[in-house]
Amino acid sequence: MDLAQLERLIIFPLPRVVLLPAMPMPLHIFEPRYRKMTRDAIDQGRYIGMATLDPEGDVDSAHRPRVRPLVGVGSIAEWEELPDGRFHILLEGIGRARIVSEHRSTQPYREVQAEAVPDQHGDPGATRRSMDAVRGLMMSLRLRNPKLAEILREELEQHPDAAEFSNRLGAMMHGDVESQYELLAMTCVGDRMESIVEHLSDFLARTTVVSDDELN
Repeated sequence: MDLAQLERLIIFPLPRVVLLPAMPMPLHIFEPRYRKMTRDAIDQGRYIGMATLDPEGDVDSAHRPRVRPLVGVGSIAEWEELPDGRFHILLEGIGRARIVSEHRSTQPYREVQAEAVPDQHGDPGATRRSMDAVRGLMMSLRLRNPKLAEILREELEQHPDAAEFSNRLGAMMHGDVESQYELLAMTCVGDRMESIVEHLSDFLARTTVVSDDELN
């Protein structure tokens, strides 16, 4: 992540949306101010910070909708401009950041000064044990939930790094916004891995073995 870009980071505030590192987010951009935001981000190679609106619905001193302090920073990986000026974009999560202050922007969209929030790796031995535990749980899930076991196998194969794996699988397992925001705030890789092991273990305890008839 280019830290210099965080000095003046575009933010896209939305309710009930959290962008996590290593996760894609497709977006349809239709409001004129956000079309301008998207065009500037494309032309200037700028990041977009996906900011979650404060659930209390408050406004700040400048009467702007208040956003939560942590944002998922994304880079536009794919984009299509439609004839009427709307955009379809695919934003790829590349990191976490914390809003320090908001600029008085001359643009129709909002810009902030932010600081990077890097992963904390903690005890590498504990993280390796958690990864091994996930592999063991995957084997146990093959008879109980083959679809989930296959997802785990693919994620482990394609994303062997614990930091990336824990972001991706955590995002899949936490469907509601509050849980996803908590995951965004969970910067310790070991903690994220422990959370995944706990969730998978609980799920395994609640499921029954799938019969041969159900598999066919």
